[in-house]
Amino acid sequence: MTRWAHLRDGTSLTLAAPMPPCCPRPPRRAYLGACLVLGALVLVGCGTSGGRPSNPPAGLVISASGDSYRIGPYSLDLTHSHNATPAGAEAALGHDDTCRVTAYASIATWQQLGVSGNFETLGAFGRNGKVDPHGTGCEYRAQVQPDSMSVNGPRWDTVRGLRVGDSVGRLYRLYPQATYHSGFGPERGGWWLQTATLLPFPGAPPMGSLIAYVSGGKVVALGVHIGAEGE
Repeated sequence: MTRWAHLRDGTSLTLAAPMPPCCPRPPRRAYLGACLVLGALVLVGCGTSGGRPSNPPAGLVISASGDSYRIGPYSLDLTHSHNATPAGAEAALGHDDTCRVTAYASIATWQQLGVSGNFETLGAFGRNGKVDPHGTGCEYRAQVQPDSMSVNGPRWDTVRGLRVGDSVGRLYRLYPQATYHSGFGPERGGWWLQTATLLPFPGAPPMGSLIAYVSGGKVVALGVHIGAEGE
């Protein structure tokens, strides 16, 4: 039912009819509750873009400690060197994406993980007692061992927390004893974060076992020098 109000100037104003008793007006608290629920639903929908947010990739650690090395899921202990081969690395990292031969080594890469491994031998390749003068480590995978491995990408860091992408300043803070060494042969220069005696003869000098490679003031890769090849 329409209600009319007469104003002093003689005009009239239409007023909305009151709600019938069968439909009582909801209390103000109910309106607020509905608004809050609706707002929460809108925020959740906007935050997830229609689905669950993808989890950030898990961190991966590279480390060296005595005869033990860790490159993410690949753990290597030279005192039990059964997995010190490309096959051992594949068991932990999956099959490598590429394997190429250089004058010094066979280099396998795992592109998705950002891992590269130099596998070498001081001996000759062959099988059944016959030497294969054209053999390579990519073909004779059981006859080469890891000399060094390196990683790149922001998922990788050291036990102390130095991550690929960090500044040289952070490298200094985490490894104040680190020293820079130029590369030789196929090795590139880098910051020795840790050292160890890798050569198996008396009086052998220490070498970098955990290394940070820097370019443009940033850590671009981390590596371990293993030196497992040899007879």
